[in-house]
Amino acid sequence: MHALNYLSFLLIILSLMLIIDIIINFKKPTNLKIVLLLIPLVLMVRGYGYIYLFHYEYNRWLIEMPLSINAALSLIFVSYLYYNKFHWFYVSFSVLFILIGMGFQIHYSYKHIEPNIPLINVSNELKVIKGIFSIISFFLFLQLFYKIILSFNPNNQYTVNFKKWLMLLFAVFIVNFSMLFIYQIIKVKVEIIIIIINILIVILLFYRPRFFNVINLKIVNNFSFEKKNNESVSEQLFNTVFFAELYFLNNEANIGQFCNKLNINPEILKDYINTNYQMTFIDLINKNRVEYFVNLIKSGKYNNYTIEALSQLAGFGSRIHLYNNFKKFHGGKPSDLMKIVKS
Repeated sequence: MHALNYLSFLLIILSLMLIIDIIINFKKPTNLKIVLLLIPLVLMVRGYGYIYLFHYEYNRWLIEMPLSINAALSLIFVSYLYYNKFHWFYVSFSVLFILIGMGFQIHYSYKHIEPNIPLINVSNELKVIKGIFSIISFFLFLQLFYKIILSFNPNNQYTVNFKKWLMLLFAVFIVNFSMLFIYQIIKVKVEIIIIIINILIVILLFYRPRFFNVINLKIVNNFSFEKKNNESVSEQLFNTVFFAELYFLNNEANIGQFCNKLNINPEILKDYINTNYQMTFIDLINKNRVEYFVNLIKSGKYNNYTIEALSQLAGFGSRIHLYNNFKKFHGGKPSDLMKIVKS
């Protein structure tokens, strides 16, 4: 029981970290973001349920309901990955699954059966009904998993890491669905295994591929990935135009103009920069402008130049623009650096 208590506390902490991470870093699509936020939120409740069990008693609202809701959310999540939308069938089935579980909870609460008695100890008919839904959920999940894996293009560079991550996540989900069946049908103590599986789900969602945060995935028919494969960013061309030709010094630099130079779609370029530099296009420009400004000062060739003049040479439109980005990417003030170099 002590191990269950500690693992439950760890699940709550990791789930909270994942919620904060998704709120900050996950950009789109919004629908998928909501599902991703609900999964760790439900797992937090379940973790609290086991801590409540350790200190007080079993409560099926805190332990059983989150298990069913998490299974339903997992099915919705996987179906969204495949269809790039909320598919009516999977959402309807998942909602029905949740409502049936909730209906039984309310029914047996109304019959004054104490909430510290697991529902599997109340009715054999209930075990059969929940078992049937668990089995259907399991096979629906396997079907989606099979379709998604088949839809990947093995020659696509964007597919490789994403496919590995998905296979790990799916493996954990499959075990989770298996435990759902065992937990609700067979009287076997699997609480610690389920908590560990839930922790693994949170960790895998936390370490999702970076580009997963910023693109609107559509795996079916490999649409999004094929687009990246046919219209990918040339690293050599990017480095030549951006760095060698000092594009970032252009006062009017913008992503549309730069994409025209590379003949690339802006969304593809955003994905490339986010994956390789973990920042936006504008931040990449300003970071390199700051580095260029620092090199100008350290070279000693521009000691007679004012900060305004140096900021113009570095591509900044104003002194304020320079100061804001200098503080962000270097720290301190440009004037302090100039004094240090001149002294």
